[in-house]
Amino acid sequence: MNLKKYKTRIPLARNIDSAILAELFLVNSVLSILAIRVFLSLTDYPQLGGGDLHIAHMLWGGILMTTAIFILLFSIGKSGLFLSSILGGLGFGTFIDELGKFITSDNDYFFRPTIAIIYLVFVMLFFIFRYMLVRRPLSPREYLINASDLLKDIIATEDYDIEDVKKLNFLLDQSEADPKLKELFIQIAQKFKTDREYKQSKYLILKKFLRTKFLQIIHTKRFKELLNSIFIFRIFFILGSVTVSLFLYAGKNFFDIFSEVGFFEVGILFSAFTINVIVILGLYRYKTNTLKRLYWFRTSTLFSILFFTFFSFYFNQLSAIFGLVMEILLYYAIDIIISVESKPKSNPLTN
Repeated sequence: MNLKKYKTRIPLARNIDSAILAELFLVNSVLSILAIRVFLSLTDYPQLGGGDLHIAHMLWGGILMTTAIFILLFSIGKSGLFLSSILGGLGFGTFIDELGKFITSDNDYFFRPTIAIIYLVFVMLFFIFRYMLVRRPLSPREYLINASDLLKDIIATEDYDIEDVKKLNFLLDQSEADPKLKELFIQIAQKFKTDREYKQSKYLILKKFLRTKFLQIIHTKRFKELLNSIFIFRIFFILGSVTVSLFLYAGKNFFDIFSEVGFFEVGILFSAFTINVIVILGLYRYKTNTLKRLYWFRTSTLFSILFFTFFSFYFNQLSAIFGLVMEILLYYAIDIIISVESKPKSNPLTN
């Protein structure tokens, strides 16, 4: 195998585990923000320090991120990567939670747009990660590098279990490496073979369990039949939530909110109107075409996640996260159903 043709100006290779690493980073970032906000609310926003001294929790976020970097610099193996992604996520969430202090002249932690801006940052990170992961498949060179990385981990842990066997064989097969090189990799790994039972992390076990249950629900005939009703209910729910959000934001003088209409007021009204119109058009235009109707439903949920939720975070702050979770689950469910429904049906005459 000629590796020279894979040379680039920036010789970076993507990690095959980058999806789960990015997921851990984002999940822990969100959890840290939620934990901090809930803790501060329950404890009436205590100040760490005395007198004029105030140790902002942004500093703890910096310490966690620095620790994650040190782990990456001074460790070899997957365990260091996973630990650094967790600590880095916790640190990033702790850091960005104080964003309001650094974008306002009076260092206002409670600056209302902060949560919406933080949400926007996470959306951007998600799309950056997704672009890096799915823009193109791994090259043979990257598969070989990942195989080498796995071999280092096997040597470091002195543990070559059944899962490592499967993974190493897969990586080497995809790498198009010379058979002699493949054999050498296997021989080295075999020296660390163990009979210990492979134990999956609790996080992955929980994730797999929830995903299985979720798939069982959405693949039922009942769920598919209820989709139209769910989206009709969603129309009224969104209209109601917008009304309540504006009412709570305006206080007693509800109609005063329309006297000074700003960016966020226009944004939440326009985005709510748009996502509901998309659903109505899908229901009206494709009464008999389920697949096309689902495409419109998916577009509506995507528009909601990208735009409506952003404005919802401004008015409802962290409570908007419940609506976001429901929209993500709905989008995920529709996307799976579309992928199943769009597959060509097998012809029994050709079997």
